[in-house]
Amino acid sequence: MKTVSLHKIYMVLFILAGFMTIAFPGMAEGDLTQKVQAAVANAEYRYNEKTHSVIFQIDTELTNNSDKSLMEIEYRIHFLDENGEEMDYAEATFNGQDTPLKPGDSTVHYRGGQFYSDVIPSRISYEILNVTTEEEMPPIHVPKAGELVYQVLNDSNLQNIIEEPPVSVELWIDRGGARDEGILETPEDIAEFVKAFTKVRIAPEPGEWVTDNYNGLCMTFANGDTYWISLLLCSLEYNIYGEWYVFKLLDAEDFWEIMYERTYPANY
Repeated sequence: MKTVSLHKIYMVLFILAGFMTIAFPGMAEGDLTQKVQAAVANAEYRYNEKTHSVIFQIDTELTNNSDKSLMEIEYRIHFLDENGEEMDYAEATFNGQDTPLKPGDSTVHYRGGQFYSDVIPSRISYEILNVTTEEEMPPIHVPKAGELVYQVLNDSNLQNIIEEPPVSVELWIDRGGARDEGILETPEDIAEFVKAFTKVRIAPEPGEWVTDNYNGLCMTFANGDTYWISLLLCSLEYNIYGEWYVFKLLDAEDFWEIMYERTYPANY
């Protein structure tokens, strides 16, 4: 194995056609982990001489050879030296969000990171740890430009908010650590809020990731359910199965007028 010089940075790019997916004795014949094939689509390594570590960027092609649609695939990447000995490993999870991996289909999933080593891996092997079917983990719609926010956040209370509005709405504005808060409880205030909120749409361009401006609201419904909405400054923050999205909003002027005018400095 070639040792990477501590005085230089080498970029090594591998386009590998081979793959190895590890299966273990005792696995049930119908175990879906045996029906998923993992192959290296692209592997890129860079040595960091300051930290004595290898920075990796791996594109893995996952193929569903089962007869079921798969929503999530958890797998492990094993980095091997020239003798086939493991140098380190990294775990990754593909999640289809709104598009499960259908039988016979393939997808490419990215995983980046680093591990301590003074040498570049010679090859990779794979281990499929767990799979989750579409029935076990239903797809969730990813909001698209132009859609109304209250209709696309995967909550039946929100989708029915015009007919059955919340009984209270808590609001908060984060001003770099100082917090303004408010609560809407009267039918008149709730009606005004619902009218403004149900006009808000998803914008074509993505929202911005910001810090120290964690705004939001919490709606409580007559059935006891609550729904929290997280806002990074003026953008909607939304999580689908562990993946975060930030959406810029349209037609939100009336909504933000309520947010700012009906909140007051918190007195803790």
